[in-house]
Amino acid sequence: MGDDAAFVAWWREPAFPETLVNRFLYALWSERPDLQATFANPVGGDEVDFLRWAWTTPYDADLGEAQGLLPAKTSLLAPIIKRAPGVNLVGYFSVGVGVGEVARLLVDGIQRAGIPHALYNSQKTVGRLQAEFVWEASDDRYAVTIATVTAEQLPVVAREIGRSLLADCDLVGIWAWEVADFPDYPEALALVDEIWALSEFSRRAITARTSKPVSVIPVPIGDPGLHQPLDRVGLSLPEGPYLLFVFDYLSIFERKNPLGLVRAFTRAFDEGEGPLLVIKSINGDHCRADREHLRALCGGRSDIYLIEEYLPEEVMSSLMGEATAYVSLHRAEGFGLTLAEAMVRGLPVIATGYSGNLEFMNPTNSLLIDYQLVPIGPGISAYPASSVWADPDLDAAAAAMRWVIQHPDEARELGHKGRLSVLGQLTFDRLTAFLWERLGTKLQEQP
Repeated sequence: MGDDAAFVAWWREPAFPETLVNRFLYALWSERPDLQATFANPVGGDEVDFLRWAWTTPYDADLGEAQGLLPAKTSLLAPIIKRAPGVNLVGYFSVGVGVGEVARLLVDGIQRAGIPHALYNSQKTVGRLQAEFVWEASDDRYAVTIATVTAEQLPVVAREIGRSLLADCDLVGIWAWEVADFPDYPEALALVDEIWALSEFSRRAITARTSKPVSVIPVPIGDPGLHQPLDRVGLSLPEGPYLLFVFDYLSIFERKNPLGLVRAFTRAFDEGEGPLLVIKSINGDHCRADREHLRALCGGRSDIYLIEEYLPEEVMSSLMGEATAYVSLHRAEGFGLTLAEAMVRGLPVIATGYSGNLEFMNPTNSLLIDYQLVPIGPGISAYPASSVWADPDLDAAAAAMRWVIQHPDEARELGHKGRLSVLGQLTFDRLTAFLWERLGTKLQEQP
């Protein structure tokens, strides 16, 4: 092998772009379970440690027989960057889905806390980009990297961002999880040094799977202020009160449970006797069977309106701001961002009394619907079939919808209580305090 210069040169070439790990080392890692267990991501966050191992392990037979195939020792120094106090923020900052909104809220909190930071805007998602988020690219690299990326996608994004953001720094993953059992994500768990969950419900599920620190990050909800009048003509939406639900098909159709919402609404009101039901969704083109199922269930009811498109942020604000109430008969939530956004606008909110939304919802500030825990069962690939989630009481939900319409003054008072509770609890001050508590020592100058 050493006599063939061209062959040796090929083995010494980088295994992938933007990595110092060459083909030989990557092939060795691929064949060695012990190396895979120690270096979960050898061309990402574990690259530096993997290279150091290759040069400082004197008794490894594979390395002893192939010293000529290792990268040059001088190249090992390239990724070892002096890290300044601050954070690298990784996320879907320009994507209009919940994980993108949490990432943007974190940016706001980091800026308010006065913590130096750089942004890496990942494109590894099918969500539609938004032009509203503007940032300046930076070559600065800091001592901590915070990735607002799902556990499932973190290894993909880690390979995308490469060693410059992951080498020689602490990695924090911001994760939500919606059901009681957290899956085994060994590569993601190996990458992170600690995890910030979006709710106590998520924290309990994740903690059962790892010994690494898991904290609850207080998600802030800002006051949206006044909204513009809703252009009902542009949305083909008739005048009159309406109940609203907003969801993303890619957030698991069965979990969001719009079919249960439609069934509860049709139990609550005969056609034409009550409010409209407006269901605003995105990404139905990626889940066409589910979309057709929902359309079929709504068919024939002139008081149910499906808005199946992305709307500008200001239109979404108006659509939510002018609703009579917000309704979510979810089976499980990691946090429930749209529920909090509805509450801060003063809407009475009807929601399943289970999972992450109990971080900020209670019987005094919202209408919580009773449920039974049922097995998830097979066919929902995102969740363990043996786990459980909520089956909300549709008759109770129907009664709550009727109450909101028949008792408008009391419903407005409930909405006002919900707004005050969110403004008092889900604050940027709490987020700032949490950031300094978790990161304070890591943001000090290192000798």
